[in-house]
Amino acid sequence: MMRGVSPFARSQRPLMRDRNVRRDERVRYSAGGGNAEHIAEGGEHIEWFAGLYLRSGLKVLRELGLGTFGCVLECLDEDRGQHLAVKVIKNGTEYKEAAEYEAEILRIIYNHNNKPTRAGSAIENIGQHKNLVLADLPSPNGTPGADEALGGSGDADLNDSDAALKDAGSADGGPTDVGLKDAGLNDADPADREPESVTAGEVDEKKKSTNQNCIVLYDWFIYEHKHMCLVTEKLGPSLYQFMYRNNMRPFQLKDIQVIAKDILSCLVFLKELGLTHTDLKLENVLFVDPELPDDIPVRSGGTWKDYQQPNNAHVKVADFGGATFARDEHCPLINTRQYRAPEVILNLGWNESSDMWSFGCIVFELYAGQLLFRTHDHLEHLHLLERYIGRIPSHMLKRASNTRGCEYVKRYNQQKCFLRPLTRDLGRRPAFAGGSIIEQLDCGVEEFNSFVCKILTIDPDRRPTPREMMDHPFLHMTL
Repeated sequence: MMRGVSPFARSQRPLMRDRNVRRDERVRYSAGGGNAEHIAEGGEHIEWFAGLYLRSGLKVLRELGLGTFGCVLECLDEDRGQHLAVKVIKNGTEYKEAAEYEAEILRIIYNHNNKPTRAGSAIENIGQHKNLVLADLPSPNGTPGADEALGGSGDADLNDSDAALKDAGSADGGPTDVGLKDAGLNDADPADREPESVTAGEVDEKKKSTNQNCIVLYDWFIYEHKHMCLVTEKLGPSLYQFMYRNNMRPFQLKDIQVIAKDILSCLVFLKELGLTHTDLKLENVLFVDPELPDDIPVRSGGTWKDYQQPNNAHVKVADFGGATFARDEHCPLINTRQYRAPEVILNLGWNESSDMWSFGCIVFELYAGQLLFRTHDHLEHLHLLERYIGRIPSHMLKRASNTRGCEYVKRYNQQKCFLRPLTRDLGRRPAFAGGSIIEQLDCGVEEFNSFVCKILTIDPDRRPTPREMMDHPFLHMTL
């Protein structure tokens, strides 16, 4: 028996194979708020072909992914012999503004990594775009060759049942007005800029200083005055893409330990910067190693053989298009539904702690091989939360009764508050088949059980910070 895979997960593999329940449509928000689904309809993808030059020396090889905002292309920088990922945004003003904002966020992250500056000064730089050639290309030793895309951009590996659930999630109840933050980049046409040259010594120095597990943006430009292009390092597959290729079989504990450390390292850094990612999920965490293992799982006689393990379990977090600074306006509804924190559902406001909740859901999913909260409905989500983790604190329900979260709360005698009952029979819902989160994990490694349960603290004021969780025994034990 493979170490680190729960009996519960093994018992659920037939359900995982059908994958009738997956995640809803990816919902992304800008810092100013707004559902990406309602962004200017009619935006067109770039018309590309293998061999197309997006600019001098940058040759398109193939498509890595296709998504709501655009597509991701693998390109070859012929001057340096490097494979890069280029996120090509749909044409249209709103798409361009959203991409400009993401580029500015990544610039701030890079500058904060490489300069001993306080977070406030970095935030103040927003809207004062200078040359955005943030880092030179990686070492030319080795050629990336993964089939995956920049995080949060492609759906190519999703099966039909996944897509059905994602489509069902479009009626999410989120805001419909687009309020994309204008990053205020300079007026000069970036298409006219040429990349800065950087010496090999400078490359090594930058590679040493940029080590916060966030994807690195090298440059951006506009193709034919229509499509904004974000040039990033080319990473490997996302956690979800890797699990999908593994027939949704879970990761082993030793790999989960490495992945958890890297994500937490990123969250420590973002919290210091006063920045909330707002859309942490398996699709937005990418392996650093672009090479897939040689042994691809194959199906034979109705069963799956060969368990695929990553060559290198280190990861980086990507897709910062919805990242929000603490001082900025907060969209009331963030996250993809199944990773959404209780304070967000109850409309109590949120901060960096909401990323920790999403992180806890990710860790559970890596071990169990399925979503913790398999639901389309907010009230059902809250009932699942109480079933798996514990009662929602009364002070949170009382506060929610005075917000838009009141539709999920029933108040008695102005004193006690409870969740409104569900109208359906819970016993008939597959999502309610499991017991507590400990029963579902059924791990046998107490440190891991403690790690997951501590992160998934319902009260955001009592939820541990990323730095506190970095000291947890699970991350330092030998597996």
